[in-house]
Amino acid sequence: MTDLRFLLCSGFLLLLTGCSFMGSDGNTSQKSAENGLKGVKKEKLPPKSTKGKSKDKTKPKQKAYAVSAKTTESSVITPAKETGGIFDYDMGPHDPAAEKLLASSARDIDKNQRRLKEIYRNHDPEALPFLIAIAANNYDPLATSAIYLIRRYPQTRAVNFLAERTESDNAAIRKAALNSLLKLDSNTALLKARKMLRDKDAAVRDGAILVVGMLKDTDSKGALLDFLDSKDPFIRLSTAWALLHCGDYHKGAGELKELAQMPDTNVCIMAMKALRDVEDIAATRILYNNIFSSDQKIQIAAVAMLEQKPEPLRQKALSTYPPEKIDVIELRLSVIAYLLGKSKFPERCSELLDSPAYQDKDYGLDCLERGKRIKDIPAIINALADRYSKIRERAAFLLVNIAGIHKLPKQPEDIYDIRAWRRWWLYQYRVIASDGNRAILSTPLAQTTEITTDSRLDFAATVKMITPGNGQNKNIGASVELLADGYPLIIDSKETGN
Repeated sequence: MTDLRFLLCSGFLLLLTGCSFMGSDGNTSQKSAENGLKGVKKEKLPPKSTKGKSKDKTKPKQKAYAVSAKTTESSVITPAKETGGIFDYDMGPHDPAAEKLLASSARDIDKNQRRLKEIYRNHDPEALPFLIAIAANNYDPLATSAIYLIRRYPQTRAVNFLAERTESDNAAIRKAALNSLLKLDSNTALLKARKMLRDKDAAVRDGAILVVGMLKDTDSKGALLDFLDSKDPFIRLSTAWALLHCGDYHKGAGELKELAQMPDTNVCIMAMKALRDVEDIAATRILYNNIFSSDQKIQIAAVAMLEQKPEPLRQKALSTYPPEKIDVIELRLSVIAYLLGKSKFPERCSELLDSPAYQDKDYGLDCLERGKRIKDIPAIINALADRYSKIRERAAFLLVNIAGIHKLPKQPEDIYDIRAWRRWWLYQYRVIASDGNRAILSTPLAQTTEITTDSRLDFAATVKMITPGNGQNKNIGASVELLADGYPLIIDSKETGN
């Protein structure tokens, strides 16, 4: 039997997104309908590495963040895996007679499947009788596929047949018939949907709830209110969304706000998607709060939904937080948006490495791995002292990667030795001018900085002595002695003077 939660979850997601079988007025383009049946993408974040600490300098694979082509309307995408499509419906358990029938007609099923695929690719105006013959069998595994294709035939016979199929003993067929009927005759679909609100199957009831919501049937408001007491959060979710469009905006929005704060990933994400129709400060604050969820999928979905909110509303909601919280929100938003390919490189992403939260550190390194900037090396070196072993490991490999890309010489042998990396970084400085009391250094960032005794460089390294050299700028043979991590370190001059 098809898992109930998947049916509820995918049904609601399809109806809320551009991948639904029908639009808000009960119609959509044939292309959108076909895309919907090709399979709902079940998206999953890449697993974290579980390898132990290693001296191997092999570059680890970079994590991929991505959003599907319909980011603003569909689920947030990371690496996706395509699941069942138009010819992969689970029709539920069969009785012995039906099993025998299927076994004896395997060749016919294979032949019919090929024919359905051909009709799916190339519309056949004469194929309606064939589709009806397939769809009329409750136990044919191709029945729901045929019902889907019948929606392409705006004929009285197709409407009457689909209306009859909403009375089938098979719940999957009832639900599929209602969806296709909505495409062909919204009035008949509404009459059937009202009746199916009392269907014995939860998935069918859920589909009926969504249909009356899409058709904005105010007469169904009373029946919908009863579903708000359901123990199933997915039923309450569909009901809340339907109430937004059936004349009880207040109760619908209120229920969606509660569901958007639930720990269940699927419920929370779908509730946030539905909240895009709720334009008030409280709903927008929930989205802001969810970017700090412990669930990365919820975080990413919250950022995607915030992008759909009007800018004035986002700013009003943001202004309700304390200034220090606003700064943290904006930083995390900028980083996640960048990882999703929605914004430019966040200049402050290295600050996340100082956060106590592992997720912040992880996001920070994800950004830095993409940026590969020399200026971020000191922050990455400090991450070698992090309390999380995975952060230390990623930081070590990233340092080797950046140093190699920018051809910085003489990297430490022990890539996990923070003291060695700090000294290596300070050795990248060069004296370009000195007069005994002060010196001008070139930094690894191709900039210059003026120092005197007791000046501080990176990692709190202190200037202890400046020794001038020869030449016009007294830099030939000049040196600067530092005290770094309690040990002396000498910065040399350039090989030649100016």
